[in-house]
Amino acid sequence: MIGWGILVSETRFEVPLWLHLTVWPALTVVSALALLQPVKGAVVGLQYALGMHGFDAAERRGEARH
Repeated sequence: MIGWGILVSETRFEVPLWLHLTVWPALTVVSALALLQPVKGAVVGLQYALGMHGFDAAERRGEARH
């Protein structure tokens, strides 16, 4: 998405370089920080669903999952 924004702003508009150097790195950092928690939650949920990395230890001991 950010790459598309850079391409559009370069081809359709006359944007000075200093504006590119302030907007795009800031937008990249904000986007990465905003997506960090949801992506981590999805990865942990997938590991839980697949019984990976110790999430299946309760099943191996014979305990029921709730």
